Parts: sequence; structure tokens; C-alpha cells
Amino acid sequence: MPIRIVNPYGPNDRTGVPQFNARLQAAFAHHGLDVPWESTEPWANGTVKGDPSRDILIVTNEDAVRMPADIAVIAMQHGCAIQRFSRSGEPWFKDIDPVQLAASKRPKTYWVACSDECAHEYFKHHGYHADRIIFNGLDTDRFFPSDRQILKDRTRPVVLNHCVGPGKGGEQIGAVAAELGDEFLVRTLNAPVEAVPEAMRTSDMFLCLSITEGCPGVVNEALATGLVVVSTDVALYWRAEGAPPGVRMRWQDRGNPKVVADAVREAWQNRMAFDGRRWALRWLGLGCFGQQWICAVQDAAKRFGVNP
Repeated sequence: MPIRIVNPYGPNDRTGVPQFNARLQAAFAHHGLDVPWESTEPWANGTVKGDPSRDILIVTNEDAVRMPADIAVIAMQHGCAIQRFSRSGEPWFKDIDPVQLAASKRPKTYWVACSDECAHEYFKHHGYHADRIIFNGLDTDRFFPSDRQILKDRTRPVVLNHCVGPGKGGEQIGAVAAELGDEFLVRTLNAPVEAVPEAMRTSDMFLCLSITEGCPGVVNEALATGLVVVSTDVALYWRAEGAPPGVRMRWQDRGNPKVVADAVREAWQNRMAFDGRRWALRWLGLGCFGQQWICAVQDAAKRFGVNP
């Protein structure tokens, strides 16, 4: 069946969507499917190569509305930011909100959410349900290879944070580190993609202060590495059955360094009860991820009368 991943991002872009695309390609390849990823601009003007009766395009959120109406689209709900900001008066992405609203009404669209939290926000804001929830997958072997465990000095636990880019906590992390003082060593994950697994294996905890994502892949990587996770309620699977354990804050709390520091301390004190690795290895591997996406494609093709 002709399946294509289509969006304006390049494969070397380090942001979440292109990294998701790369994992999705790898997940399809795990099952022997060569799925191309088109990142050139002509498609954004409504001109897409291919046969509408046969093609299914995988796009992200508001990009769905850019696709010609006669082409079947699987649209991935990655983030919660628009929905939350619209209700809170935040100015971010105000121009994207009407685009997402228009996308929510697009015909021939099969919606997939990356987490229950994300699906809940889309339903609350736009009034429609996700057709399927597929947790973002990853190559778990890269993040927890059994032959490369690193002995850690836990006298001063290392807290790794993903505070790069707007909305991910860069403006708060300095105050959080000051509040933690000498108890913890706070490091920012600012590394090339290939260096992320090593950075995580030398850390003890992962702190996600995001207010934008539905569940960022970097949290999945932390779970697979076995790190104790502290997150805002945007970035974990809090409504999922059997969700991975951790400590969460309301996303509004991330601006209070004492609240965040107390959450870090609470998580570290309860670290023996937090086994997110087992959950990650069960749900996030490329095999499981790819199989769920193959089922989504088959379901979408049947619904929209696309013939393989």
C-alpha cells in the first residue's frame, strides 16, 4: 500500500516531529515496509504527487488541512499547547488555533493521538475523538542495552532536563537548580541526537517542564533508560491504563521553582517504586509501534475506500 510521511521538516531537524518521523520510518522498516518521507515544500501548496485513490499520507496536526481534500490523511495529534493556551489566554500560537480547528473538520482524516492526555485535550477543545491512540515508539535497544550499564555515583543524583526551545522550561530551570542547591546536579540535555542515549545513561532522573507536547519522545527515551521521571501533566500518559509511574505537576506549577524542586525530591525518595522501564519496553519498542501503525493504515484505508 502506498504510504508516505509528508511535512515541511527535514530529517536533520532535531525537533520532536521530525524525530517522530524518523522513528516511524524505522518502525515500518522493522516490518519490511519502505515508507518514504517527503519534506519538500510543494506539497504545502496543495499539490501532492500520487493517486488519491491509492495513497495515504501521514501528517501532523494542523498540516492535515493543507492536504487536498480528496486524499486520505492520517493526522497525528502530537501536542496539547494550542488547546491549553486557548483556554488560559497565553499568546503562543494564536494563529495556529483556527488552522487546527479547520483541520478537525477535514473529511477523509483519520486521527491518531500520541497519548490519552493529548486525545483528551483535542476532544475538549475541538469536540472530536481520536480514532486511535498510539504511544510514540523508539528503538529501546539504543536506550537500554543490557551490555552497557553504567555505574553511577548516587551521592549527588544527576537530574537531566529537556529545557530547550520555547515552552519547554528553559526560562525556569536556573531557578529550579538554585532551589535544589547541592542536593542534585542539574544538567540540560543539549546534545546531538546520537549522543542522547549516553547522556541519559549517565543520569538518574529526567525532568520535563514542557507545556507544549502531548508526550515528547524524550520522555519515552528516559523511561526506556530507566530514569525516574518528573513531568508536567502535559507530558505523560496520565489517563492511560497502566501508565508509567512518576511524579507530575500541573503544567502551571512549572513556574514555581519550589514546587518543582519538591517534586524532584519526592520522586527521588520514592525511586524504588518507580519502574517506568518495564512499561517502556512493553509499549514503546519499534515492533509494537510499527504494528499499531500498520493497523491504523489498514483501518484508514478501509474507511476511506483506498485500494492498496
